[in-house]
Amino acid sequence: MNKRKILIIDDDVAVSEFIKEMLESDGYSVVRVFDGLQAVQMARTISPDLIILDLNLPAGSGETVYERLKLSKFTGDIPVIFVTGETPDRIQKLSKEKNIPLKDIFLKPIDVDLFLNRVKTILDKKYV
Repeated sequence: MNKRKILIIDDDVAVSEFIKEMLESDGYSVVRVFDGLQAVQMARTISPDLIILDLNLPAGSGETVYERLKLSKFTGDIPVIFVTGETPDRIQKLSKEKNIPLKDIFLKPIDVDLFLNRVKTILDKKYV
């Protein structure tokens, strides 16, 4: 079986490197991009199995990237996990407005075990 591909979209190089290493050590293939402009194009190009998305990005906010991904016939079905340093109030608002389950929004610093379990759960569901 091919490795499952995960696209990380985060402008914080240290955070994205940490997430990349964590996911690769669990056997996933990982590609990183650092801004909103690259994000949607890369998602279309590599067709990842899962996207990890930061909310605060240069060249297009995470919310804008999410909306563009969901509206595209090429990327609309790809699951997304958010990783953010936003306030709990902002996260509650995002969850309600975009209909994103709170279990798919992770605060920085990331709870590694919870995060990896969620990634595995999403990818296992996708391939049942």
